[in-house]
Amino acid sequence: MTPYNLPLTALSWQSNLNMTKIWVAMQSKWGEWYAIDEFKMLVWAIIGLIIFVVISYILLRKSRDRCIKEFEGYHVQAIMTSETEGDTRKFAYSGVLEVPIQAGNGFEVNYDIEAIENLPQLFSYLKSAEKYTGNSKYSKTIRAIINRIKELEGPDLGLEYSLNPFDMPPEASHKVYQKDLPRLLVIVRFFDELPKIEMKARLVAMEKFFHPSRIRRLTRSLGNFLSFAWDRVKQILTMITGYFTKGKTAEVQQLTKDAQTKTFTYTPRKYEALLENSIGLLVKVKVLSPDGKIRFYRGVLKEYSDNYICIYNVFYRLPRAAEYEDCEFRGLDQKVMLLVKGKPVTRDQDMEISCGNSGKQLALNNISNHYIFIKKIVGDGGEITGFQELVEPDGSQLLKLAVPVKKIRIDYEEAYPSDIVLPRSLAIVVGRAEPRISSMDNLRKLASKAKDLPVSNIKDFQSKLFIDNKLDENNSSQAESRSGQRR
Repeated sequence: MTPYNLPLTALSWQSNLNMTKIWVAMQSKWGEWYAIDEFKMLVWAIIGLIIFVVISYILLRKSRDRCIKEFEGYHVQAIMTSETEGDTRKFAYSGVLEVPIQAGNGFEVNYDIEAIENLPQLFSYLKSAEKYTGNSKYSKTIRAIINRIKELEGPDLGLEYSLNPFDMPPEASHKVYQKDLPRLLVIVRFFDELPKIEMKARLVAMEKFFHPSRIRRLTRSLGNFLSFAWDRVKQILTMITGYFTKGKTAEVQQLTKDAQTKTFTYTPRKYEALLENSIGLLVKVKVLSPDGKIRFYRGVLKEYSDNYICIYNVFYRLPRAAEYEDCEFRGLDQKVMLLVKGKPVTRDQDMEISCGNSGKQLALNNISNHYIFIKKIVGDGGEITGFQELVEPDGSQLLKLAVPVKKIRIDYEEAYPSDIVLPRSLAIVVGRAEPRISSMDNLRKLASKAKDLPVSNIKDFQSKLFIDNKLDENNSSQAESRSGQRR
């Protein structure tokens, strides 16, 4: 009986037998090779290299900026100044944040499919690629994009596009390199723009942040300790290398300095005592806003790093200007607003105005879901005064005018509930915006001691409590003298 005629069970048994023989032969050969010292060293060198690569990869992932990592996978807007000198425009790149490892604190904002710029040129390229390769995946990509736009009730893109190599190429993301970071003003995560799944993920993360487990507390404490220890190690190594390179040539000193710089690039975590003691607390932050003015915000300090601070639950303000004619909304002044890339441009109306009493009464109605701060109202070239600056959501106010106006312009700021990441060069935590309960408890204890202190005046109280610091001794000695007198 040939092997092709054997039953299935017999073939399986024969296959297992062959595999066993091969395994035994490999073990025998391995034993012979492993007895050779050179082969043994090669094996352990490979194992060590694999372990080193794995550990390095883990450290690289952990070494990414902690503040930016907080927003990874969420829809954000990265607001930046123009790279052209003299251009005062501000650009906002909107999309899902991606933070690759070894990006030097850089990041990428991936636009939503419906917001990709110049889709016709993208479609023409995909069609050409399908024609030359015969792969149907390109048509599937086109259909997926079109179906997504139809779900959002967007415009009909059609299916006929011609390839034009002189047309502007499509743009589906924006990369922010290390050299571009000085132009970064803020990374904002607007609550209004988060899909439900991202909002839910944020709430879960917030719950873990405000009620951390023991493991999370221990991990952060360990990270802070490692940061402290690593700083001490760097100081000691710098002193040692400085001692041994003293009197050496300039080339040797430069090589040693370069080696130190590369070695000390990684740090377990940035530790700052004045920020660490405010993690999870409401703080006051001084910020340079996109319009070049100083703003003060309140929010919860979520994280900090060498380059950034991360603040949660902030009402981030953006400037806007609305124009009206005959009490009808004519649009927003685009020169005042950010130039948004990565999402459809919208010209939402935030306020409605109505005119009464033959144009001598002006009613302002806030139809947005945000707080609005009115900076200036101009009617027919003249400023209109007497209005209240703050207009709450669904709020309104009535102004009486001396003469009716035809054209009206309202300059205002709109406050958006959001989380923000700010560059350390443009923002500083001024202080906590809420008291520490432990400090209040200490104050109560101090007040309790002061209440029982037998003093006749404030000067005597200060001397005994703050200078001599012998309150307990004084009380005990007074008690002994009283008991002696009684005897």
